[in-house]
Amino acid sequence: NILGLTNTFSDLMVAVNAAIRENNDLAANNYTLIQPTGLTGTIIPKTVSVSGTVVADKIYSGTTDATISTLGSIQGLVGTETLVLNGVATFGTANAGINKSVGLDYTLSNGSGLASNYTLPAATTTATINRASLVVTANHDTRLIAQGDAFNYNGVNYTGFVNGETSAV
Repeated sequence: NILGLTNTFSDLMVAVNAAIRENNDLAANNYTLIQPTGLTGTIIPKTVSVSGTVVADKIYSGTTDATISTLGSIQGLVGTETLVLNGVATFGTANAGINKSVGLDYTLSNGSGLASNYTLPAATTTATINRASLVVTANHDTRLIAQGDAFNYNGVNYTGFVNGETSAV
């Protein structure tokens, strides 16, 4: 900056076509600076991340619902600014299994900083969907089977099906 010229945005918030202010501290008083007009620029949101989110393992429920047990914290804020972090988690599939993919949908709210000045990329983690217990109980139904008897009488009861599932699954 040989001439002592600096440019600054007139506002620090995210904006398109934000006004730029020209500052001049010319060391030599022999010149008059003709100020340009209409200078604009774009301030884009700063990308931040979240670390430390933990999704609880669950027992098979037939749904993709997931529970965040530890929300984590925002990394990369400017200075001492703070924001409020909220999140929702969803398993990629309802089926039981180990290390299942879980999508994390975060939202930011204003704290000491403005949430609109930041953006969060999509995030994922993993958790386990454990198998649900299914109890099969034989009916106390004594029948002697002869050649003419029906073979499809209800001989068992099931306990533990979830989400409207039946033995036809």
